[in-house]
Amino acid sequence: MNISKYNVLLVILVGLLCSASATAQILKIATLVPEGSEWMIALKTASTEIEAQTNGRVKLKLYGGGVQGSDQNVIRKIRVGQLHGFTTTGGGLTALHRDAGIYSMPLMFNNIDEATYVRAKMDNRLREMLEDAGWVNFGFSFSGFAHLMSNKPVSSLKDLEKLRIWVPEDDRIGFDAIRTLGGAPVQMPMTDVLTGLQTDLLDTVVTSPMGAVVFQWHGQVRYVTELPLVYLYSALVINHKPFSRIAPADQAIVREKLEAAQRSLNISGADDDDRFMTALINSGIQSMTVDPNQVATWRNLVRNSNRRLGEHGEFTLAELDELEAHLADYRRQVLIKNNGSAGSQR
Repeated sequence: MNISKYNVLLVILVGLLCSASATAQILKIATLVPEGSEWMIALKTASTEIEAQTNGRVKLKLYGGGVQGSDQNVIRKIRVGQLHGFTTTGGGLTALHRDAGIYSMPLMFNNIDEATYVRAKMDNRLREMLEDAGWVNFGFSFSGFAHLMSNKPVSSLKDLEKLRIWVPEDDRIGFDAIRTLGGAPVQMPMTDVLTGLQTDLLDTVVTSPMGAVVFQWHGQVRYVTELPLVYLYSALVINHKPFSRIAPADQAIVREKLEAAQRSLNISGADDDDRFMTALINSGIQSMTVDPNQVATWRNLVRNSNRRLGEHGEFTLAELDELEAHLADYRRQVLIKNNGSAGSQR
C-alpha cells in the first residue's frame, strides 16, 4: 500500500471521528403526563431551547402519556440504557433514594406556606441525595395537595372502613397510612388506575385536583374530601451516565433550561391546585369535610405510622425529625405573628 492510500485512510478515519463527535446526544425522557398538559408544554419548550442553544448537539426525546410504563418499568429501562430519564412524584423518588420522598409524608403539612418554608431549608440536601445516588436533578415543583376522591362520602374514620383506596406501587408509607386509618389500600401502577375505577377494583383514589383531571379520574368519582392528605411534588431526573457524555458547556445549558422549567411549574402549582379544585366542584363533584374533632386523631394515627416505618429503616428517621423541627419552628413563628397582630388590634 503506498503513502497516498494511507493518507486516504487517515482522512476517512478523521472524518468518522469528527462525525461521531458531532452526533447529537439524545436524552430519552419518559413521563406519565399526557400531551397537552402543562408539564409536557414546559418540557417541550425547554427541549426546543436546549436544541437551539446547543446548535443541535443535545436533544430531548419525550415519551408522554405513560407509553413507557410505570416508574418501575421506566427505571429498569434506564438501567439498561433504553431510556435516560423520567419525571416522577416525591413518592416515586424514593426508588432512587429512600429519603427523597420525605415531603410526601401523609398529613404532614396543613398548607402550601408550611411546605414552602420547609423546602427552603431542605431542598438542596434532597437534590444532593439524588445526585449522590447517580441522578441529575433539576429541582422540585409543587403539584398540588392530594385528597381523598371517592364514590362514597368520607368525613370520618368510619367512612373509610372497607373503601378500596388506590396506593402507588411500592408506596409503603402511603399503604400503611391508609391501613392505619381503616381503609383497604390497593397497590397498582398509575397507568392502571382509570381501569381500576371503571371496573370497581377501586372506589377511591388519593390524588390532587389537577391529577384527577389530567388522568381523567374525575369522571369516575363523586366526592372529594377537602383535607390535604399529601403534599405532592414532582421532579425530572436523568441518569448521570448518559448526562456525563454531554460536553460540560452543554450540560450547563441543559441544567439552566430544565431548572427554569421546574421553577415555573413550581410557581404555577399553587394556582393550578385552587383552579382545578374549583373545576371539580363546579363539575358536580361534592365537597366533604372531615369532622374537625377527628382531624387531630387522623394526624396522630398517621404520624405514629410514619415513625414506625422510619424506625424500621423505610427512610432515615433523622430526616423526618428535621422536617418536623422546621415545621414546628414555622408554626411558632405564625402563632407569634398572629398573637402580635391580635394584640395590636385590641
